[in-house]
Amino acid sequence: MPGCYDHPDFTALEREDPDVLLEYGRYVLSRPLDEVEATRVRARVGQIADVFVRSGLQNQDINGRCVDLAGAFLRVLEAERIWCFTAHGSAKFTFETSTGCESQYLWLHDWPDFPGAFVGHAWVVAPPVMVMDFTAKFQRWSNEKAALIPEVILVQEPQYVQPTVELMGPSSFPNLKLLASQLVPRWKWLRPVEFNAPSLRITYQPESVTVPDLPGLEGIQNIKLAGLTVKEFFEQKIAGTKPK
Repeated sequence: MPGCYDHPDFTALEREDPDVLLEYGRYVLSRPLDEVEATRVRARVGQIADVFVRSGLQNQDINGRCVDLAGAFLRVLEAERIWCFTAHGSAKFTFETSTGCESQYLWLHDWPDFPGAFVGHAWVVAPPVMVMDFTAKFQRWSNEKAALIPEVILVQEPQYVQPTVELMGPSSFPNLKLLASQLVPRWKWLRPVEFNAPSLRITYQPESVTVPDLPGLEGIQNIKLAGLTVKEFFEQKIAGTKPK
């Protein structure tokens, strides 16, 4: 069942081999999916993302909170019996020349702004939705760039692209080529994806699979949505509503 990585047997395996979480992600991507389930997941993921943005995140500063919010969204999807995981990696935002905006990166391999600061980007993968990202727009952008980034990014018909060292980190960051060579087998199934919007192309390049540390909706204690805990928000705003 979704979220089975919380089981004590799984966590015991993870202590012995941290890469076992990658196998969970690989299973989520490869498990059979019939059209009925695919249709339900597409509708529900989009609907819940809209509820998060319009009812949960208004008037909040969520810059740098992508991993926390992705984890909260993941727990809500699991409560809806949807298989998913959080991908952690890098993202490149390429703006059309006519906009006058330069490309910008959220690099995974970069020097943090301050000790302990999050680097890179995080998004949710819930097949057949290969990217669900509602935090990209709310990072530290110029007004011109922010206006071009959609509030909710859903990639349902993925355009896969080849991984690049450029997307991992700045050229001055040490050992990027070595790291890339070690990631080649993983990128055969955890593949970079491209999203196109008017005047903008976003490339998502994942490197790892992550999940929240504590189990269940009640385990998400570091995020408030509309002044509610994630569990309260789910119960009051999402549970019982019907997919559109």
